[in-house]
Amino acid sequence: MKTVNVHDIRSVIQQLATAFDALKTIGLIHADLKLNNVMVVDSEAQPLRVKFIDFGLAVLTSSVKQGKCHQIPFRAPEIALGLPFSEAIDMWSLGVVIARMVLGEPIFPGRGEYNAVWGTVKLPGVPPAHLLSAGMYSRCHFVEMPFGCWRLKFPLNRLRWKLMKRWSAFITC
Repeated sequence: MKTVNVHDIRSVIQQLATAFDALKTIGLIHADLKLNNVMVVDSEAQPLRVKFIDFGLAVLTSSVKQGKCHQIPFRAPEIALGLPFSEAIDMWSLGVVIARMVLGEPIFPGRGEYNAVWGTVKLPGVPPAHLLSAGMYSRCHFVEMPFGCWRLKFPLNRLRWKLMKRWSAFITC
């Protein structure tokens, strides 16, 4: 992907932020912001005017629970960990989209949720212990160490955990 000049990126950011503000006002979370869901409107008549599209995963803030949404490279940490979420997940995705426009490549490359979580930990660090303790999916990606510390699982440990989970129905103690 080709990078976009900073002046144009500022215009896009402002338009998207204004749209998110309007969504927040009506109590709606888009929940699927990605480059494919930002549409350029008639670029000849109005250069770099953008709109959100695809509200198929949109959810009212009043009915939010834990769950999976967003494509993995744009997924906010609270979604990956299985925590309750808010419109902040859209802000996370907006940051990922902006980084993609500026850098010309994804900031969380790779396939699968583990790689996205690894990339998230690499940038802002391991989430606080109280969030990891509360997350429905935290143990898929992290190991709780003594004294309440957590660390990201290594891929081999993750594979072993998946296999144990798959075969645990066949083990009787």
